[in-house]
Amino acid sequence: MLDIARLRPGTLIVDDSGPHCFATEPAIRRLEGQGDILFTEGGVLKSPQPISELRYVPRATQAANLSRLEMLLPTGTGHDPNHITGCVFSGLLSARFESLKSTIGLVDVETCSQHYDQLNALGFQAADLHCKRYTLSAESIRNFRRRFGGPR
Repeated sequence: MLDIARLRPGTLIVDDSGPHCFATEPAIRRLEGQGDILFTEGGVLKSPQPISELRYVPRATQAANLSRLEMLLPTGTGHDPNHITGCVFSGLLSARFESLKSTIGLVDVETCSQHYDQLNALGFQAADLHCKRYTLSAESIRNFRRRFGGPR
């Protein structure tokens, strides 16, 4: 686990693990207080249009574990209906486009380029920098770039 207090100023964290490899609350406090780190969840794409969801939860489960369900199902503040994880979307791409075969293990440059080109054609982009239900502000990112972005 990364100790946020020990990170050097100018550190960028992209974490695609679950649970995260760092404590999010200290990271948020450091970003908002010192503005010298940036962090985000990796593996998330931003759809050009909201993605609808259909969820089914049995009534017995709803009554027994409502607080746990609220934590597991992204609703309310912080949920972005334009976000989809790459691991989920990858299977949808392969199912929809015959030319995009499913892959296992290391992927060659040509296959990556084909998937990337299709994502661009569909209007997908990288998700905004976020972690759980916290989205980093554009101002925080701009300030970090000014301080640590290097020559332009």
